[in-house]
Amino acid sequence: MDKSNESIFKGIINDFQSFLKYLASLWGLLSIFSAFFPLINNFFPLIPLPSLRPDVCVLLSTLGSVFVVFFQFTNRKETAKIDVRESGFAYVAAITLIYLVLPNFPDIPFEIYGNWYMSMPWIKFLVNFIILIWFLIEPALYILIFYLFTKLFSVLAVKEWQTRENETRAI
Repeated sequence: MDKSNESIFKGIINDFQSFLKYLASLWGLLSIFSAFFPLINNFFPLIPLPSLRPDVCVLLSTLGSVFVVFFQFTNRKETAKIDVRESGFAYVAAITLIYLVLPNFPDIPFEIYGNWYMSMPWIKFLVNFIILIWFLIEPALYILIFYLFTKLFSVLAVKEWQTRENETRAI
């Protein structure tokens, strides 16, 4: 193994050790748990799944949450001052979505529309557009909930990691 490959290998090992230290905190564990919670939610439904393509929503929310964890980890050094208030806002928004919006998100009763609007193309377009937007909002809110929780825990994990790194450098 030549010197350049050896230094690359040591860099990878150091980054992996740093990532494990990042996840070793309570906030890091919670960020990983919230990233994979949509998959767990399939087996133990605590948060209601969207009615339109729940499998795609679970996949997108899991992937998005995992990328949030990696993004926060890779930007841990560049972000000298992380605003924890932003994470608090993410928490409040996620709780609001879970308890107020998603359970009260009604299904569109197609039978009340009947066929009266079929003769008027502009009303037909408008009703179909409203139905389309309706079905796009519910999965987006589901994905947003897990993104916000993961962002909250990842930001707090970075804050704790920065504190620990500053303490070890001071010693």
